[in-house]
Amino acid sequence: MGLSLPPRASIDLVASFARIRDDRVEIVLAEPVDVLDGEVWAELWRLRGEDRVRCSLELASDGDARRYVVSCPRSVLGDGRWGLSLHNADESQRVNARLLVQGDRPLCLLWGARAGASRPPVPFRDRPKPVAPTRPADLLPTPVRRVAGTVRRRLSRSR
Repeated sequence: MGLSLPPRASIDLVASFARIRDDRVEIVLAEPVDVLDGEVWAELWRLRGEDRVRCSLELASDGDARRYVVSCPRSVLGDGRWGLSLHNADESQRVNARLLVQGDRPLCLLWGARAGASRPPVPFRDRPKPVAPTRPADLLPTPVRRVAGTVRRRLSRSR
């Protein structure tokens, strides 16, 4: 079983998301740790390919909550996984997340810059067969079996 915590990132990955609004893609990056100054933009690049897309980047604030909103036309993003980075004139900052685009399906913001290792599923015919209980006592819950074993041992000693 894998770890369910998000990987380390410069944004709150749990509260961040991607959506389609009208004919545009919006990626909302919640609670950025480092805020870039000056003229800022974002860049999406296809992880398997040469495509790069420059996107607008806005910093929005609601009281104490801050978020970046990345926006670009939906028509410029083809199907696949896209990496994301934030830029200003002096520096760039990779976001530890990927955007998954699949036709007309909803967009998905994936955690991590890369996918973790996966294991192929075990075919049904190769899965271990469950073992049927051989004694009636095996059907009892574990605490009841422990007590029954203790009683049996004490009775055998008293004979």
